[in-house]
Order: sequence, then structure tokens, then C-alpha cells
Amino acid sequence: MNKKLYLIFLCAFALATLACSNDNVTGSSEDPNVDVAEKTSSSRDDVGLSSSSVEQTLSSSGSLVLCKAGGSTSGCVVTSYGDLWAIGYTRVATKSIAKDSSKYGDRAGELFFETDSIEGGKTQITWDDGGSNPRITEFGMGYLSAIISLDKGDMDKEPYVNIGFNVAGFDSNGMPLSADISDWNGICISYVASVDVSLLLDLGDSVNQKIDFAMPSITLEKGRSTQCFEWKQFVQDESKKEHDIISGENAAKHVVNVLFHVQSSENVVGFEIVAIGTNRDE
Repeated sequence: MNKKLYLIFLCAFALATLACSNDNVTGSSEDPNVDVAEKTSSSRDDVGLSSSSVEQTLSSSGSLVLCKAGGSTSGCVVTSYGDLWAIGYTRVATKSIAKDSSKYGDRAGELFFETDSIEGGKTQITWDDGGSNPRITEFGMGYLSAIISLDKGDMDKEPYVNIGFNVAGFDSNGMPLSADISDWNGICISYVASVDVSLLLDLGDSVNQKIDFAMPSITLEKGRSTQCFEWKQFVQDESKKEHDIISGENAAKHVVNVLFHVQSSENVVGFEIVAIGTNRDE
């Protein structure tokens, strides 16, 4: 991306900011009791949050809810707030909206990012505040605006980065927990992206292996947009290997992490998350 396009994209970030201002945990991610059908023909850098000792929650006020729950009968209401996450918050409010939060573990709702370094990639991320004159900030300081320098390094595929959040967190042994988030009825996202981005439901290592890492996903098309998706819209990409099949609805009952997967042949891309909300009507 040349300098001119880079500046245009940063301006888009600024415009986006100005315009927009679970049921119970089913067990650890190693739990084999996941609804999968018959068979058919990715290093993480967890980031310590500066306010990790404080449980960040969003107001239950209707004015602070994204999309369907914001009162619109014809789709999304574009705001800078979601009932899960909004600019300025350092955690996703997965625990605060759970029916039984006592079964959630440590670091529920914690944000993290991971690069392709474990596979030999050299991708780097620069975080900013989403403004036209970016102030470099630390990840997890309430902004999810990134300029991503993609470098495949020694990999034989396109470079990538994941930005995500834990749903239920970790148990006392440090094992990731899965949660039933089917009662979210899907998810709503307000974002700005210079390339298409995949939104994935990460089901934990053991289940991901069974499905050949074909995690149910939807595509966030490049541009500035606010969209809502139902769980049934999350489908698995085709895989050349034989693997288990799982629907988006069943996957939503066993989610460990929600991941924004940015992968492209372009050298520099931009991606900003403005708000995240459930797809509930109330």
C-alpha cells in the first residue's frame, strides 16, 4: 500500500470513529462431547491488560447496544457501542451477559492477538487510536485499530494475523474453557477494513483438529460496515482432508474464542473494530 492509500485508509478510520462514535460452559476445549456429524470428503501472544483486575462491563441501557438490540426493526443501528464491546473498553463483556457467570473462569472476555510467527511468518502489527493522526497505543488499551504489515517469511501461504477474545476464559489448571453462546443469536460487528476479513468460531484444539481446522466462519467484506449475522450463517470452508462436519448453530454451543482472521497477499492492510454486539432482540 503506497503512502497515499495509507493516508486514505487512516481517514476512513477517522470517519468511522466520528460516524459511529450464555448459557453455561460446556467444559474445557478438550471436551469430546461436541455435536459433530459423520465424516466427509495455526503463535499466540496473550497480552496482559493494564486493568485486568477490574471487570469491565457495558451498560445495559438500550442506547448502548449495537444493531438489533438497539431498537431497529430493519437491521442494524450504527452506533459506536455494542453490548459486548465498544471503543474504550479493555475487555469483551462475555461474563457480564452470561446466564451463569460463576462457571466462567479466569480472563473471560480478555482480548489477544496472534501472528503467523509460529509458522515462520514475520507479520507485524502497529496499534493506533483510529484517528487521522494516529497516536500509537498499546494493544488492549481500549482501541482495536491496527495497521498490519504482512510478511510471509518462510511460509508457503499468505501471511496472516488473528485478533480475538476469550469467551469463558481458563479453568484453575490454565485450560481454555468453552461456552454455550447460542443465546446471543449470532453476532453484530461494526468495523473498517481494507481487505476482506474472516470471523471465526474457535472451538478449541481437540475439536479444531477433528474438523481439520475448518472453523465455522463468515466474511466481513472490505470497507466500512455494520452487520449482524445469525449463527446458521457461519459455515466451514472446504477442506481437502476428511473431517467432521459441524453447523454454525452447534458450534455456537462450544465456543472457546472468537477470532478476526486477516490474511492477504497485500503488504500493508488496515483493520479497525468499532463495536461488537450480540444479535439479540432484547
